[in-house]
This record gives sequence, C-alpha cells and structure tokens, in this order.
Amino acid sequence: MGMLVFDGLRESLKSARVVSKARRKWKHWRSGRDTQAAVSWLARERDAALQELEHLRERYLRLEKRAIERNLVEPCRALFVYPEQEDVPKHSLPIGAGNSVTKQARGRIVWNGLSDDQAFHLEMECLRRVGESQVSLDGRCHFPQLLTWDATARSFTTTHNGTPLDKLQRTVSVPAIEAQLSSIAMTLEKASVAHLDIAGGKNVTVDEAGTLCLIDFDIACLDGFPLSEKIQRRYEAFLAEGGYAGFIDELRRVTLENPMIEPA
Repeated sequence: MGMLVFDGLRESLKSARVVSKARRKWKHWRSGRDTQAAVSWLARERDAALQELEHLRERYLRLEKRAIERNLVEPCRALFVYPEQEDVPKHSLPIGAGNSVTKQARGRIVWNGLSDDQAFHLEMECLRRVGESQVSLDGRCHFPQLLTWDATARSFTTTHNGTPLDKLQRTVSVPAIEAQLSSIAMTLEKASVAHLDIAGGKNVTVDEAGTLCLIDFDIACLDGFPLSEKIQRRYEAFLAEGGYAGFIDELRRVTLENPMIEPA
C-alpha cells in the first residue's frame, strides 16, 4: 500500500528531472522570446505537482489514522498483478478489425497526475480486468484485447477495434446499441473499473461491423482507489452523476448524438 501511495510522491520529488525538462523548455521559449509562455507552463507544472503532493499527504494521513481500525492491504491486493503473457485470456468473441495498436504509457501530471510507471500499471490492470470480466449481451467484444507488453519500455499492444467516434468520416450502422452499451457498463462494474474519460466520444470506437469499443484507461479508477488528485476529482464526479448508471447515460448520449452513427 505504501509503495502505491508514495510512487507519485517519489516522482514529484525528482527535482533534477523536472529542472532538466524546465531548462529545455526555457531554452526553446527563450529562443523565441516568448517568456510569458514559459512562465505559464512552469506555473501549471508547479500547481499540478503541489496538488498531487497535497492529495498524497491527505491520503497518507487517512491511511495512518485508519490503519489500526482494519486491514487496508487486502482490498488492494489485486492491483497491478500481471498474468504471464501466455496466460492472457483469448476471447472467442469477434474483435472487429484484425490489426493491432501499440501504445507507450506516459504520465502527465497536469492531465492525470500520474507518473509514467503509474500510468502504465493502471492501464495494464484495467485491460486485464475487463478482459477477464467480459460481459457480452450481443456476442461482441467491447474492449481492446491485451496481446503483449514490455514493462521496461512501459508499452503494450492491443487489438485495434475501429475508429473513434469523433473521427468518423462516414455513417456507420450500429446494431443493438442498448445491448452493446449495457455490455460495456456491466463489464466495467463487474471488473470494479471506473472509466473516467469518455471525452465526447474520443475514447469510444466503432468498427465496420458496428461494434462499439471503450478504449484508453489512462484516466480510470480501480476498486474506488484513485491514484492521483486529478483522478479523485473525476471519480467523485462519476459517483455524483450516478456511477455506472450515469456512465451508461453519458455513453448513450455521445453515441446517439453523433451524426455518423445510425442505429440499426
């Protein structure tokens, strides 16, 4: 538990890395004489880092206070436990397009408050869980299937499951929309994964067969345990808007309001 909580703190305190990055940025902006942009960027990085440090401090104090009341390790025991690559579940459900996509996980403290390692571990664990918890009311697969990964490079390869809704160039016929949306929400709830970044359809794809797929789990929450202040705020909003019921409503809205989606 302590390592999970303090990973972000350790990353935030790597001053040499932050200073090096700031110097490179400063040199670039100085050459363009845009000092206001440099000052603005440094201020955003500073404020984001301070927010994460405060979040970790508060989380630590809560854990310290409750440690004598009950065992806090057990609920998080399953976090970030990788299966062997040959043991990754292979779904019998059709997965749409046959090609694959490789992604390198990156932490963005201003965006999600995570270190590179945290971003990689979080997305890997989310993909593992939804893969093992797949619920399908329509006989389709609605999540990327994890194929291979490299923990050293913080990269992983998944199946490619179509085009993001916000990038569609032509109309796509989508059958059994309600069954598809329910399958996605039920899988997430069963896996205890809260996806917190639908992003207006950017992280929802559709393939030629009309299969909807939820992608990008770099802003997500496992077992109600947000790994950063940024994710905690989004998770609180997720709960306030109805949890998984509110999530499926938002998913339905971004799907049906897209002019390129034609319910079949």
